[in-house]
Amino acid sequence: MVFPFLFIIYQDFAFGYLFCIIGEILFLYLAKNYFNLWRKFTCAVVLVKNMFDYRYKMVHSSTAESIKRLKENGAVIVIASGRSFPLLGNEVLTKIPADYYITANGHSILDGMGREIFSSRFSFEQTEEVVRVSRAYDCGLLLKYNDHSYLYNRPEEIFEVFNNIGLDHDAFIECPSMDHHQKELPIGFTLRGCEEAKAELRAHGRDYRIELFHDVTECDIFSPYVNKMTGLRKLSRWLNLDAKKCIAFGDSRNDIEMISWAGIGIAMGNSCQELKDNA
Repeated sequence: MVFPFLFIIYQDFAFGYLFCIIGEILFLYLAKNYFNLWRKFTCAVVLVKNMFDYRYKMVHSSTAESIKRLKENGAVIVIASGRSFPLLGNEVLTKIPADYYITANGHSILDGMGREIFSSRFSFEQTEEVVRVSRAYDCGLLLKYNDHSYLYNRPEEIFEVFNNIGLDHDAFIECPSMDHHQKELPIGFTLRGCEEAKAELRAHGRDYRIELFHDVTECDIFSPYVNKMTGLRKLSRWLNLDAKKCIAFGDSRNDIEMISWAGIGIAMGNSCQELKDNA
C-alpha cells in the first residue's frame, strides 16, 4: 500500500537527503480519528525519519500526541531504525513514547527504557575486515553500539553524516586506535568513503549487507541475515502479537522485509520503487 499524499517532505540541500517528516503520523491520526482503523492493530511500527523535522531538529508536539493517543488505545509502539540507540537522538527518545526499539536494522532489540534485551553482533573476523578496508581506503568509519557510537576513522566526516539530525557529540566516542571492538563487538557500521571500499566489502556477500544513504558515498553495513523483520518477528513472538494485526511504515530498501511481513505495510511517497512494489 502506497500513500503518496500523506506526507510533508523537506529537502536538505547540504546533504541531498529527502525525508518524509510526518506522513506516517498523519495516517495514524486519520486512522484513529476518522476511519477507526486503529482497533484492528495491536502493533504500530514507525520510523525515526518520519517523525523528526530536520529543518528545526525537533519532533512536533502534534506528532508526539498522535503516537501517544495510539498507544493509549492499546497499540504497542515500536521504533525501527537502521541507527543504533544513541543515534536516534534525545529529541525522539524523550518525546515519542515507544514501548520497544529495534535498532541497527534488527541487530538489536531494546525495551522502552533503552535496555538491551537482544543483540546479534558481528564476529571479530567480520569487524576486523571492515576496519581493514576503512584503513586501506582511508574511509570514515563508525561502529554502532547501544550505549555509544565509536568513531574509528575520519571522525569529522562521520560527524557530517549525522550533523543534520541534531545529535549531541556525547553520543560519539572518538577511538583513533581503532581497537574498541577487541573489547566489545559491534551491532553495525556506518562507512563514508570511496566506491572501491564498498565494492570490496560487497565481495564478501555472505558477510555484509550494504545499504546506501541518499548520498551514495555513505552507507550502513549490516548482516544479510538480519533485518527489521527478523527483529519484529522475534518481538512479536515474545509479546504474542499477530503479524496480521501489525501496521508498519517504510521508505527504504531495508524496510522491504518488514513491510512484507506486517498485516498492513505502507510505503511512504518518497520511498524507492522496490519498496513500493512490495507494499
